[in-house]
Amino acid sequence: MKERKFIIYKLILIGSLIICFLIGGCVNDPKLISEEGIPLNAPIKTIAIEGENCTWVPDKVNVEKGDHVMLDINSVDWDYNFMLEEYDLRLHIPKGKTVSAEFYASKTGEFEFICYIETGLHYTREGTVGKLVVRTANGVTTGSSDIDEQKTIAKQTKWVNSNGLK
Repeated sequence: MKERKFIIYKLILIGSLIICFLIGGCVNDPKLISEEGIPLNAPIKTIAIEGENCTWVPDKVNVEKGDHVMLDINSVDWDYNFMLEEYDLRLHIPKGKTVSAEFYASKTGEFEFICYIETGLHYTREGTVGKLVVRTANGVTTGSSDIDEQKTIAKQTKWVNSNGLK
């Protein structure tokens, strides 16, 4: 009888802990960083980019350092391969589809995003080129590089070759 009561109490305790953690009631410290490494208080900037006639529209995107950048990339006329090398982002965009990806703008500068063709373990750059400009709040685009903070997530296909070529 004692053993049965012990098992019941144990099950109640385990169940309570599970419920507590599922609803987040046992955690008093707020999360400052998401699971993806993006600060939760980072301003979100959503950008739509469209691939059509071998061009990216818009072909220039401006964000601020510290932005949580969310890309929605659409292909109108055929499949595109989107690459933003400085943020380790490689995406396949099928014709007529939209692919979403996000990253934390952790370093300032001007970075090209391109269309590429995979050729075995390497890639060939195509003519479809755009520019990402990451500035500080006061408009500076050079002199700051926080590579250790750089975090990248691709919600869909992320293409990296087997040798880790970036």
